Amino acid sequence: MLSLCFAVPTQALRSISLYGAAPMVKCLTKLRKPYLPHCDSNAFGYSAQFLLTGYQIPGHRGIEKTAIVLHPTSYLTEQEYKRLLRTVQKNASRYFKLRDTAVITMFLGMGLRLSELVGLNVGSVNSEDGTIKVSRKGNQEHILPVNEDVMISVQRYLKTRQETAFSSPLFLSKRNQRIDSGSVWYLVKKYLQQAQIEKDKLSPHTLRHTFATTFLKQGENILTIKELLSHRNLRTTERYLHINGEDLKTAVGRMDLTFR
Repeated sequence: MLSLCFAVPTQALRSISLYGAAPMVKCLTKLRKPYLPHCDSNAFGYSAQFLLTGYQIPGHRGIEKTAIVLHPTSYLTEQEYKRLLRTVQKNASRYFKLRDTAVITMFLGMGLRLSELVGLNVGSVNSEDGTIKVSRKGNQEHILPVNEDVMISVQRYLKTRQETAFSSPLFLSKRNQRIDSGSVWYLVKKYLQQAQIEKDKLSPHTLRHTFATTFLKQGENILTIKELLSHRNLRTTERYLHINGEDLKTAVGRMDLTFR
């Protein structure tokens, strides 16, 4: 089934009140062919009329609304992400080793989005209270607690920096400018391949998935993970519940039904 949504402007609503919905429905039905070639024209027209007027043709269901399907995420096991960290230490150039280590460690230890990591400044890091201020979706700033290993890797990198003003970018490119998303995407992909990690759609987001999945497997509350990832919907966080047969077997085995 196909989900359909129209944003009807005020002017269009005035036209409907004056001339009826038929002209608007006809116009929308004509738009169907180039954009929705596999959609039945009658079903499209009935749905358009229902959305515009609230009246549904008897006996016709039109185009139904469907729930959004969230596919399982790809993540690294503990052995894989430790192998990734070792690969960075082994293969990174001397000039970029501390920077790249901090980037990979931050992805794994904080679950940041690519845009969030690229947007960090030196002033975002507060080593005294062990937090980093992150600008998230909607330009909302979140102060996140940081794993000790993450903070150590960031501090080691900052010691090599000549410019450490609060407003200067945290991660620099080889041209001493703010590193861009494409460069970070490339270096993460490069190290994942060098570590011989084979997963579907490897990217920086794979490391974000790894952060969430690792925390959940360690027994952390899913609501805590939701807040750390800044998810608006709990269903989005539930994608990281990679439950398999062994998990079910272990869970059932923990139940004690003895009455002695």
